[in-house]
Amino acid sequence: MLEIFPYKLDTKVQLSPDKLGLNFIPEKGSVFNFKPGQWVFLYLYNTSGSLWGKRAFSVCSAPTNKVYIQLGIKVSGTFTRRMAKMKTGERVGISGPYGFFTFEEKKMRNTVFLTGGIGITPFMSMIRYAKDKKLKNKLTFIYSNRDKNDIAFYKELELLSQQNKDCRVIFTLTGKIPASPLSSRSPLSSRSPLSSRSPLSSRSPLSSRSPLSSRSPLSSRSPLSSRASRGKTKKEVSSRPLWEGEKGRINGTMLRKYCFPYKGKYFFLCGPLPFMERMVQYLKNSGVSQEHIKIERFG
Repeated sequence: MLEIFPYKLDTKVQLSPDKLGLNFIPEKGSVFNFKPGQWVFLYLYNTSGSLWGKRAFSVCSAPTNKVYIQLGIKVSGTFTRRMAKMKTGERVGISGPYGFFTFEEKKMRNTVFLTGGIGITPFMSMIRYAKDKKLKNKLTFIYSNRDKNDIAFYKELELLSQQNKDCRVIFTLTGKIPASPLSSRSPLSSRSPLSSRSPLSSRSPLSSRSPLSSRSPLSSRSPLSSRASRGKTKKEVSSRPLWEGEKGRINGTMLRKYCFPYKGKYFFLCGPLPFMERMVQYLKNSGVSQEHIKIERFG
């Protein structure tokens, strides 16, 4: 008989403008055992206590976390909108765990995670588990989103990648990337030939004690100062992108850059079917066996 465990909402975390993390605590005892990457059924109830609906979600908290179970959602439909409006202390039911899309630490010594958007949730469970257990497994995570604001768990992943040399996180954006305004790094900035370190600085014959001081053609009112940025130089500076990470969808070129050679590596893919079909075909054509490719469909 299916066992549904009673839980209640503890906190909600804003992951991005349209993504939420919901932390549920058990009404009794601690969180049940599960493997990193597994999923559960979440049951929502009417005020009368009758079942309102249920839906499957991957767990994004680590199995080592026995205080709460975290589910990540993209608010896009009736069920997730209802979840987004839940109040602290509201009761739910959770059954599980289910699934075989799991990270096996002893077997998978070198692993690659590929996903986009809310498909990140099972990978957060795996990455957090590896961190909590202080595993030495090599993890490479390539995560695609439309723009920077869409990236869920951005700060946590960035910090994790900085602190753990065995965990590498690569962000890539598929949307249009805006250019930055004129910045202090322009050719006429502090490193410019006209800066304080230039031959025309305070030690120069053209310094403040020179006849060509503040009223000089080379002063701040000079055609070679701020007015110069109105021409070609300003256009060059304004084209500097705000994003310096990867651009475009996850593809073979990106995998060769960060994951080659592929021998001995395990590849986990989570996302829409067309994305996974394309990547599975590429990996197989590159000599990766089916046993080393794990997939979980989202959307």
